Amino acid sequence: MVKLRPMSAREFEDFIAWAKEDYAKEQIKAGAWSEEQASELSAQTFAKQLPDGLETPSNNLFIIERAEDGQSIGDLWWASHESGKKRFGTLNDIVIFEAHRRHGYGHLALQAMEKQMKAMGLEEIYLHVFGHNQAARALYQKMDYVERNITMVKTFRSE
Repeated sequence: MVKLRPMSAREFEDFIAWAKEDYAKEQIKAGAWSEEQASELSAQTFAKQLPDGLETPSNNLFIIERAEDGQSIGDLWWASHESGKKRFGTLNDIVIFEAHRRHGYGHLALQAMEKQMKAMGLEEIYLHVFGHNQAARALYQKMDYVERNITMVKTFRSE
């Protein structure tokens, strides 16, 4: 079992520093950003999504802990939204620390998140996953997430 504990200000600082760097690396790996621009674009993205940091309204940032001993095993960030009469959530980031992967914690953390969202009356959840992240895609598919849109790109290399 896992529990989701709200991040402290210090934990948020650690999370945001790691998340900006990780997002930049993932965008480079996906071929969307160059190494030269990735750090700045990542910083801009996070500044837009979390303008008030941990206090940004409708955003929920958690430490994923093992329920049996309280050990921190990952981070989770989701937000709630309204569009017209529709209320939905977005999974913005989930990470299970390397030493704790492949033990079902990601599945359990997503279930805990979904329970929170349902309790708030949210109707759906959306997420973005990088095409190269096969492990995450497999987890989401196992949990009945459906791919609605797939963006594809072909880059022409100079010969």
